[in-house]
Amino acid sequence: MTRAQRKMCLPCAMLLAASLLCSKAFVPPPSVQPPRLLALRSARSSASSGPSSAGGLARYASSSGAGGTEQEETGTNPLVLFVGGVFLLWLVGVSYEGVWGCFAKDSKMDTPDRYIPACSQLYTGLLIAEVGLNAYLFFNQVPAAPAPTEAEAAEAAKRQADLLQATAPLADLVFMSTTGEKLPPVS
Repeated sequence: MTRAQRKMCLPCAMLLAASLLCSKAFVPPPSVQPPRLLALRSARSSASSGPSSAGGLARYASSSGAGGTEQEETGTNPLVLFVGGVFLLWLVGVSYEGVWGCFAKDSKMDTPDRYIPACSQLYTGLLIAEVGLNAYLFFNQVPAAPAPTEAEAAEAAKRQADLLQATAPLADLVFMSTTGEKLPPVS
């Protein structure tokens, strides 16, 4: 496998691993299901395929646990949804910060077991700092700097002109040493 193919395979492998982890969190394989569910399934398969008579309906309702305490809760675990949402937000945030460029740059210099954790930690730290700073600025509503008055603007322009006049001999020396010509005067 060439280096370019390995670079393209890294995001695909991460996506595949995430999808496998998520699918296992939602649907457990048959070998891991609780014994109560396996007993219910075997009772259903040994009974008739459906209620054909009143006695069959009673047996089917009692074996399926309708209305009883053995009825299993269906749906997705809210904790799994929350953790998946946080992981997705983290992935989008570090992607925004530029972790993929770090992976690409460091993959040329180091092994994956060293650059992947380093880049992930660096960009997770940057993400936390950026979110924290934005939250601080949002909740404290730091006011913008006031616009300078005319007197302050005139004084700043005077300081800039003084700085240019003070550094003019140095600029002439640098320009003459590189081109052999003298700079035109500054007005």
